[in-house]
Amino acid sequence: MAVEVENNRFIQGEQAIKFAIAQAKANSTAQPKLCLTFPESLTSNGIVILEGLKHSLGEDIPMVGGMTADDYTFEKTYQFFQDQVLSDAVPVLLFSGDLLISHGVSSGWTPISPKSCITKAQGNVVYEIGGQRALDFYRHYLGTERFAANYAIHALAVFEEQDRFYMRAPNSYDPESGSVTFFADISEQAIVQITDASREDILRASSTSLQEAIAHYPGTEPTTALLVSCAARRRILGTLTSQEYQLVKTYLPQGLQCCGFYAYGEIAPLRRHGQTKFHNKTFVTLLLGDA
Repeated sequence: MAVEVENNRFIQGEQAIKFAIAQAKANSTAQPKLCLTFPESLTSNGIVILEGLKHSLGEDIPMVGGMTADDYTFEKTYQFFQDQVLSDAVPVLLFSGDLLISHGVSSGWTPISPKSCITKAQGNVVYEIGGQRALDFYRHYLGTERFAANYAIHALAVFEEQDRFYMRAPNSYDPESGSVTFFADISEQAIVQITDASREDILRASSTSLQEAIAHYPGTEPTTALLVSCAARRRILGTLTSQEYQLVKTYLPQGLQCCGFYAYGEIAPLRRHGQTKFHNKTFVTLLLGDA
């Protein structure tokens, strides 16, 4: 990832994130209340970007957004900054002042295996779960045929709290090493469960996300909603895709301005007042309004 500065120079890596935050902060002396970000997905690591944002802004500033997507062609994505169309960039938008915020996060996936511990992993490649090969762990609970036929839908729920989890979606696996590669990093010692979801579960989760945001909204009525849905949800829903928004629309206050997009990884706190996490297969709702 890179940020273009004067004289056609580019700043890369974590320095690009620091530069973007400094550039955004230069427009206001007030303490930021919210960070929106829509980074490059194909040439960058969402976890690294999120950690860089936390390092520059502080872990208590809520961050919401998603990694830009290209409808599963995996060729090139674009980011917009003022009048520029960029690639391999990290645009950020900081909010401050008298702003009311709430958010909701839901996936629809339900754990179907006992909890176990990641015992060997490197980045987004998991080698062992509960002391056995990750591939064997999956096959033990799903069966060899079920795993081979549709392993991608069976994401891991990653727990950092007693009852709340974020999702990690499998991307591929290696029969020789027994490893499973995911779309985002998973730390060693993380507590995980295999999950499953029907299309009906996925649809219900979109309204759950919105209802959670509405329930936590600190004012009387929000003015704007941002919806971020994982591109994998759209792929799984197929002909039911339009129902996701139609279902959400039934709960939106009348006259509320609404926009959204499909992402290759979603960004939002796992819970109210919690630290921001990187998600897969998740529907994120952000509500904004004036104090």
